[in-house]
Amino acid sequence: MPRRTMADWRSATLLAHAAFAAALLAAPALAGETPTELARAEEAPYIDSNAAIDPWGAAGNRPVIDDIEKPAVREEKALAPIPIQPVQDRLVGKLVHWVLLRDNDREQSFEELTGFIAANPGWPKLSSLKRKAERAIDRTTPSRAILDWFENYTPRTREGSIAWSRALFRAGSERKAIDMVRRGWARFDMGRDDEKTYIREFGEYLEPEDHAARLDRLLWDNRRTAARRHRDRLGEGRRALADARLRLMGQKGGVDAAIERIPSWLENDPGLYYERVRWRRRKEMNADAAELLLRYSGELGRPARWWSEREILARRFLRDGDPVTAYRLVRSHGLIDRAKRADAEFLAGWIALRFLDDPHAAFGHFSTLYDFVSYPISRARGAYWAGRAAEAAGKKEISKQWYRTAAGNNTTFYGQLAAERLDVDIPPPPGHETRIDAAEAEAFERDDLVRLVRLLIGLKATHSPAVAGGTDADPAESPMAFLASLDDKEALIPLLRHIAWRGETATDWVKAAKLARDAGRTEIAVYIARRAAKDGVLLRDLGYPTLIVDGELPLNPALLHALVRQESAFDPGAHSRAGARGLMQLMPATAKRVARDLAIKGHSTSRLTDDPFHNLTLGSAYLDDMLTRYEGSIVMALAAYNAGPHRVKKWLKENGDPRRSLDDSIDWIESIPFSETRNYVQRILETLPIYRWKLEDERIVLLHPEDLTRGLPGYDRPEESE
Repeated sequence: MPRRTMADWRSATLLAHAAFAAALLAAPALAGETPTELARAEEAPYIDSNAAIDPWGAAGNRPVIDDIEKPAVREEKALAPIPIQPVQDRLVGKLVHWVLLRDNDREQSFEELTGFIAANPGWPKLSSLKRKAERAIDRTTPSRAILDWFENYTPRTREGSIAWSRALFRAGSERKAIDMVRRGWARFDMGRDDEKTYIREFGEYLEPEDHAARLDRLLWDNRRTAARRHRDRLGEGRRALADARLRLMGQKGGVDAAIERIPSWLENDPGLYYERVRWRRRKEMNADAAELLLRYSGELGRPARWWSEREILARRFLRDGDPVTAYRLVRSHGLIDRAKRADAEFLAGWIALRFLDDPHAAFGHFSTLYDFVSYPISRARGAYWAGRAAEAAGKKEISKQWYRTAAGNNTTFYGQLAAERLDVDIPPPPGHETRIDAAEAEAFERDDLVRLVRLLIGLKATHSPAVAGGTDADPAESPMAFLASLDDKEALIPLLRHIAWRGETATDWVKAAKLARDAGRTEIAVYIARRAAKDGVLLRDLGYPTLIVDGELPLNPALLHALVRQESAFDPGAHSRAGARGLMQLMPATAKRVARDLAIKGHSTSRLTDDPFHNLTLGSAYLDDMLTRYEGSIVMALAAYNAGPHRVKKWLKENGDPRRSLDDSIDWIESIPFSETRNYVQRILETLPIYRWKLEDERIVLLHPEDLTRGLPGYDRPEESE
């Protein structure tokens, strides 16, 4: 069989389009009843912790949406072309217009852009059109049109802010205009000439505090060149503050003298304190950095930035054997942002439990974490560790209740570990008939954006670029040829993502994911599945696709699929910002080295995205090499695949061997200093059981303890890695 290209895989047989389904995850088993204080153990209601868990909602806790059109046989065959849906000329013209409006090489008027936005409030990518509309304002744009626009939309650009200010002045709304001038000066980036123009036109309205606010924002945003240019507009004290912050940011000499020149009334500036802490931390002066951070009690300015320093320092103190200081650093974090606060509460609780042997303090942090998060991954994490803390405090029944709550989120890493802690099995998600009735499906297909997606699918199936006229097709003379020539990123993908984004119910996500699958954009279906999972909806097949592979690969299929899902969401053309490419997101240098080691001829960087099997061959070999290096340890191999084996070597030295026990392995994962790598390892591990069920007919959807501990001294390398 000839090797297939990326286009072959996407248009015909990239994925085994098996039947898909969505089963809603069970609600937390003890919602509203889980004890939040260990001291009230005797008052807690007794719940039979050994009772069977109903993880998939079969008992009626949640509605179930499942199989659609399940075929009897999953076989490799080309997908039948999808006929072009009848679409009115008006709708085709609107799609062409939308594509052209977003083309940065074309100029459009303010009136044209705002007219489209007003007429099509439910279309995707309107934010970029709004920015473009603001930049299209010129001297000929009527003031009334500008005022009407900004009564409904806050300025998003410097050009828009200036245009609104001018229109307000012309309309006699001087107070509002001055307020906009001052806020725009602090908020928006400008080049040297733009700054001069702004000062010349509006300088009389700017106060010293406006210049100070602009400088502070520029420094927090690391706009150092603009900050140096701007500091001369401030008084001596602010200039001294700016000089000190800039020296600290750039790790320049003369820092102490620069700080000495700052007047006393600015000594507690949050930006200055932050940069002083960061400067010491970057110089490995950890004790001095912690002392300064713990001493500061003023406003934080940018709390999330402070948290980054707290976390880095806390992990360093853990590494160096000082958990007391580590705990002090993270305990009083002052965060409002939900995601950062969740990380802070978790880290504080984990340190208290695993390093300070203080389960009561830990329980407080974990139960607080559980109370303010809403996504299954976070709720399972909070509940699992609350159970661990209760167990360590000798509160056995409370711990079981929390484990049961965590186990309700049974497709998550900690939900599965909680089920293992309870020694219960999670059966595969059941198959049920879909509850998407004909009327609902018909209404979905009548939607304008869905109809346009169907049109683009049909054009892809029936037109080649050459037949369509290529990228030079004239949109006015040949709109269909023009649409057929578009790259998916120009129209199809934004439309699919927007349809998914506006979804609110399980059936919405099932319909959107099925549409993405029909379009050959499996990565969008996986994206939709991840979005659905945040609301406890499992897209069992659409969200967990399977590959059809020509040839043998040196890797267990379930592990391969779990990794590909995390790395690229099954998009063979994926490119990361760091330069990783293809299904297994290989860096070009790594791929070149592996190809050389395997004596593969004809390797090129372009093949990483053009030839999916080539990418899978190299990626599988590389991960297999990591498994060999770490004697079968999936945890260490995944960490090395993501962060590099040199970092795993360092973490082994600092944090020990994760293969000693299950608890040690969990702690080792949580000790990884990079949140991306921690998340990466956990997400792949939680996906493994689902792919084992899909590919290996395993009847229990649950992480095995040996998935985290395999590779003990003397352990024979598993068959899947040979």
